[in-house]
Amino acid sequence: ISIVTLLFGLLFLARVRVRFPVHPATEPLIGLLSGMLGGSISESGPPVVVYGLSREWAKDVFRSSLLAYFLCLSVTAATSYVALGMVTGRMLLLAAGALLPALAAARLGVLVKQRINERTFRLAVLATILVVGVSGLLKHIVL
Repeated sequence: ISIVTLLFGLLFLARVRVRFPVHPATEPLIGLLSGMLGGSISESGPPVVVYGLSREWAKDVFRSSLLAYFLCLSVTAATSYVALGMVTGRMLLLAAGALLPALAAARLGVLVKQRINERTFRLAVLATILVVGVSGLLKHIVL
């Protein structure tokens, strides 16, 4: 996954136009791949992010689409974890402790997003993809 993520990041960086076919099956296949990655290795983001970049969505469309997608994915995962008895009191305390910093970081992200243009936003997303790809490779090389 890290290699593919890094490859797509480098292609976008080199301004190679990556296009997915316009077909009714494209989005469900991207969702299937994302769901499989999320369920198996907790990394559902790369396929959806790459797809959004390939469609050249405007930054507000990109952010709102990913937010809605990951909200649905998170609610489904959380419901499944609770139903399977995988949620403990300690986990809830850890989540509660992370909530305030997460909300503060989200607010900061909104403020930054409002001050940058489309090009800078795309570069920031691309840099994030590259960092995720490299860190994934390093994690597997070191371990």
